[in-house]
Amino acid sequence: MERGTDFCDSVPDRIPGSLLAEFQHRAVREVRRSCRSSPRARALAPFRSTDVWLAGLTLFCSLATILALLGAVVYATVLWPRISLLVMTPAIALFAVSLLIALNTRSRWRSGGVW
Repeated sequence: MERGTDFCDSVPDRIPGSLLAEFQHRAVREVRRSCRSSPRARALAPFRSTDVWLAGLTLFCSLATILALLGAVVYATVLWPRISLLVMTPAIALFAVSLLIALNTRSRWRSGGVW
């Protein structure tokens, strides 16, 4: 029966000759390969993650949509100045209401000790 790794055992002072003869060529090859490809692998590692690509795509699409909507509002305002009252007044009112709600909620949470 083979014994599992016990971390309480002491580390040997030298590598046995039979083990060294059996695995030396493979170990040297692996070390050379890992040293050679290490900088490349480290440089490309963030781009291999699908999370990075998905986050970048989401951010790009969100910014493109926001810029398109702002451009549409500016274009409509230039063409028809009265449209700004129709579009911008509700947007400003909603922002003011949401800011007041956020300030009220924050002061309540601070007094309750949540923050």
